[in-house]
Amino acid sequence: MPRMLLVPDKRGWIFDFLCTYEAEGLRKRGWYVDIVFQEDNYSTPLPSSQYDIVFNPNYSPRQFERQFHGRLVRGIFGHKWAWTENPRRALDKSLRGACAVIVPNRELLSMISWYFPNTFQVTEGTDAQIFRFEHHNMGDQLIAAWTGDPKHTWKGLQDILLPACERVNVRLRIASDLSREELNRFYNSVDVVLVATKNEGSPNCVFEAGACGRPVIGTRAGIIPEAIVDGRNGFIVERSIEAFAEKLQWCKVNKEKLREMGMVHREVVLRKYTIQEHTRQFCGLMEKLLTDVHSCKRAKPEKSFVTGVKHLGKKVIRRFL
Repeated sequence: MPRMLLVPDKRGWIFDFLCTYEAEGLRKRGWYVDIVFQEDNYSTPLPSSQYDIVFNPNYSPRQFERQFHGRLVRGIFGHKWAWTENPRRALDKSLRGACAVIVPNRELLSMISWYFPNTFQVTEGTDAQIFRFEHHNMGDQLIAAWTGDPKHTWKGLQDILLPACERVNVRLRIASDLSREELNRFYNSVDVVLVATKNEGSPNCVFEAGACGRPVIGTRAGIIPEAIVDGRNGFIVERSIEAFAEKLQWCKVNKEKLREMGMVHREVVLRKYTIQEHTRQFCGLMEKLLTDVHSCKRAKPEKSFVTGVKHLGKKVIRRFL
């Protein structure tokens, strides 16, 4: 029986939910799975030598990396490393101790796989039994929504979204620290969800909003260009007050079309971005890695990382500005 350890960061956060579904999927395939949390100081219920594979979606200390050397699968779920003063050092820190890496979107796959070939994309998803369409907002006033921690400045709430909504007189509802059931009711009370993130690789609100039949106006960050077809199930805009304000003004006078776009987005999410699809991809990858995880070797880069980052800076990284 294969034995796996999953190490999310904190209880009640997104990786807690994802790891719970991943564990359930692996157990159905005959695996033994334990889950421990980084906030518990990495204590494990069994000796580390008894695990065949360990998945850690977050940063972990060197002691932990040495403990699971040769069996550690890491996750890189954001683009923050690419904005640091020394991208190579930041990426190497994220890759440290890994025999394989999981990323959530094609952008990160292209940015990392040429440097670390054992990189795999596993798209994230949402639970459509919790997040579901209930009703449209039939009021005359357009209501936009934003979810997250307002203290995270890279999400663009204070400097982009609030001024954009004020410019075109659109009400912006903000959700923070809600349960998933409360979030479902929140999404069903609004018309459109705004995403101005700079760093996130897979903003979960994109999938949650879609499952609730709400379109998204978002930047080109992370999974958004894959999940959103501009003008069909949402809009992709530049990361500026003017760009968001322009689309919000369109939404104000096209509410019926906006509702239709929301239902198209729901179809996209139910087809491609459910938690069941995420679990299927994750479990399939773990079974693939099981056969060679002990012999995984980090490949040497064929070209300078700095040269590659400069090239990507023109082609990819500036797209997040």
